[in-house]
Amino acid sequence: MFFTKGSHAAKRYLALPAVSVLLWQLVFPSFALAGGLGFVAGGTVPAGPAAPGNASQTMPDPAVSLTKAIGIVKDNFTIPAEDTQFSSGLNMYNQTETWSLNWSSPGQPGGQFSAQVDAKSGEILNMNNWKGTNQPGPSVQIPKIQPDAAQAIAQKLVQRLDGSKMAELGLMPMDDQVIPLNTYGQTSYSVRWQRLVHGIPFPDNGVWVRVNSLNGDIQGYSLNWAPLSGIPSATGVISPSKAQASFLNNPMLTLEYFTPPPFGPLAAGQKTVVQLVYALNNAYQGGAIDALTGEPVKTGFPGMYAGWKGGFGGMPNQGFGGSFTVPLTPLEQSAVAENAKLISQNEAVAAVKRWVSVPDSLILRSANLTTDNMSGGNPVWNLNWSGGKITTPGQAQFMFARVDAVTGELLGFNLPYPGPGEGKPVIDRTQAQAVAESFIKKIEPGHFAEIKLADSDFPAGPGGPEINNGVQMFNYYRLVNGIPYRANGINISVDTVSQKIINYNFNWAKLNFPPVTGILTARQVSEDFLKAEPLKLMYVQVFNPGAGDHPPGIHLVYQPTPAGGTPASNMLDAKTGEFLGWNGQPASQMPRAHHFTDIADSFAAKEIALLGQAGVFGGYGNLFHPDESITAGSLFKAMLFLKNGYGGPMPYNAATDQDIIKTAQQQGWLKQDLQAGATVNREEFTKWMIRYLKLEPVAQLQGIYQAPYSDVSKDFTGYAALAKGIGLFNITGGTFAPTHVMTRADAAYGLVRALMLGQSGS
Repeated sequence: MFFTKGSHAAKRYLALPAVSVLLWQLVFPSFALAGGLGFVAGGTVPAGPAAPGNASQTMPDPAVSLTKAIGIVKDNFTIPAEDTQFSSGLNMYNQTETWSLNWSSPGQPGGQFSAQVDAKSGEILNMNNWKGTNQPGPSVQIPKIQPDAAQAIAQKLVQRLDGSKMAELGLMPMDDQVIPLNTYGQTSYSVRWQRLVHGIPFPDNGVWVRVNSLNGDIQGYSLNWAPLSGIPSATGVISPSKAQASFLNNPMLTLEYFTPPPFGPLAAGQKTVVQLVYALNNAYQGGAIDALTGEPVKTGFPGMYAGWKGGFGGMPNQGFGGSFTVPLTPLEQSAVAENAKLISQNEAVAAVKRWVSVPDSLILRSANLTTDNMSGGNPVWNLNWSGGKITTPGQAQFMFARVDAVTGELLGFNLPYPGPGEGKPVIDRTQAQAVAESFIKKIEPGHFAEIKLADSDFPAGPGGPEINNGVQMFNYYRLVNGIPYRANGINISVDTVSQKIINYNFNWAKLNFPPVTGILTARQVSEDFLKAEPLKLMYVQVFNPGAGDHPPGIHLVYQPTPAGGTPASNMLDAKTGEFLGWNGQPASQMPRAHHFTDIADSFAAKEIALLGQAGVFGGYGNLFHPDESITAGSLFKAMLFLKNGYGGPMPYNAATDQDIIKTAQQQGWLKQDLQAGATVNREEFTKWMIRYLKLEPVAQLQGIYQAPYSDVSKDFTGYAALAKGIGLFNITGGTFAPTHVMTRADAAYGLVRALMLGQSGS
């Protein structure tokens, strides 16, 4: 979603390519231009005076006016009535002009409708309709729209908006989509069409539509359609076997240390676990081999691809800011300082000034201690300086710094990036690198030998991009036992005009790294990788930040592609060769849709199918075993999955049976010790479901229930009455049979009935 504050007639142009801005924001969260002007992804600029030196002010009006762009959106979509606030912006990047339109709701729970329109052709490029919710956590959402109906709704929209492109589009299967039954926000089906160029897939291009699974509303739309000028012909491509040989003979998979991104604060005594993995080399385009030359395709953004692959196995970007901090109150700061003997605020300021000059025009406005609950690091002093009126050109308006509150080590500082026209560079990149490394050797002499400049073949120079206004960026990652650990390292920026360091960030966690022993060879892992994800011929776009304001290049490549039904993964355990997901757990245990083939004759076929689509009960793959007795462990595992919602904590995927039972007890569902492999009778299942729904106090009320069955005890009457009212069981007659052993079909039926009660809000 790209938007700016502004009037209906606002016109703002951006000189930097938007994709570069997005890259810098992801890699360098502290990135900002002179004066603190920040850019959102997409390159829109807040309304107000244009930046000094911006020649785009004289650009002619776009072919499609703002009024016309608004009309195009309203002709094709319904803007929610509550979204009454409007803002717009005009983006220019990669030789394109795009209107960004945004409608938002000022009240609670909030909402936002945004769209992008090509300012030359009038095509709608993107739409997103988000509606807020008052739910504090995940909510139950059982689909009322079936996948085929969602596909038909999406098809109608695409036919209307992109009818001329339909002949070049191929509908992608929807079978692998996980449709959660309990989730944050709105749940939806994703319907995607992939572009085909002369019958060859072009996965980067196509159309994508999100359809609400409850009411069929269009929640999102996206069109990506690159011009084909200069696209390579498929004539003369190498054979798949030659492409495979090239993959195996090049370092396409590299040995690395890996830690999963933190999902929540570490518990007392808990430590971050470091794993040895083989991961796709981020110097190359997702393992792609050029189909014409047979050489690996170098990516324009080293280090970024891992987070783009998608699926559950894509290794997320391990940026240097891989933890979250929690502010401390003044009283907490005093207590922490006294107990841990932390350095004072003045000592923290002195630590900053030892290494960098704080401009005289700046005043220390705030200083606070934060604690890193995600990775268990030391408390940190965060210092913020800002100034008043600008009295001289190029005067710094802010400065941020971070200091380790235990060791006094300077962890980072950020000064404004110079604006356009503030002088010509007096040093080149090589000289700027010398400036950067001289600083690192002084401030971190013990660590300089333990870092490596990232990706020396970066198109704009080794280790990082060059900003148009003469700032050179250098990224160094940490080496442990000679093995990369990309979640740690140093990034540093040099102003080639002033020859000063204007950005420095140091991230160095105290971790236990496993020894490099008992690992598989890269060759063996590469062969296994290609068996699971064979090379397929396709077109891909390669972004090159050194190419200036030009569209990304299109390459014809052989790229690893997982077979249908197989979770995408670009990371394998270095010792076992098992594919891993984003959290370092086996990819086979990540949520994925299951389409059971043995449920057609079951009374609970509909309920089982819903749970399978949500990724529940996948222990037998695409078989469900409906008549098999349900075990306590598998039932509680399903209940945990449904309770936490899709995207919630998922420790139970790899948890032991003992962990599952312990967690069920902690949740209050199970009140006695039980083996995970124990069968479950109807009375036990009823109590667990009533507790799951937080209705046990109601079930235990005395004197208000009439026994619904002839064979239930007095103490169980309330539970049985609620179970009948909810419809937990597919039973008729006057007997309950409390000792009846539940089958997997019985359990699936009851689980969905319980969820339906949650959805109704009863």
